[in-house]
Amino acid sequence: MTNDAATVVDILKSVRTVLQSDKELRKNVPLTISMKNQGNEKSYQGLLQYEGPEDETVTELAINHQWWSVHPASFWQAQLAPDLSHLGPEAQIVGCYMLRDRSDK
Repeated sequence: MTNDAATVVDILKSVRTVLQSDKELRKNVPLTISMKNQGNEKSYQGLLQYEGPEDETVTELAINHQWWSVHPASFWQAQLAPDLSHLGPEAQIVGCYMLRDRSDK
């Protein structure tokens, strides 16, 4: 590291220390100072803790893989449960919400 770079690092560390110790000042300064790649460690740890997709997701992919391969746009189209298709639009929205809510548990 050059002398200029070391000087800038020292100044930035001092400013960061002041901002960290003074909450009121920190609220009034529209900038933050953080170390490079600081968020990378958190992302990396999250990646290490990933346990893979849920069984329901794997099943859904296996069931629909062939159809989605032939009709890729259908992946993005919401699937309306057959028992809701005879209902009015408002009731379909409520029904979809209820189905989604139930599947999230």
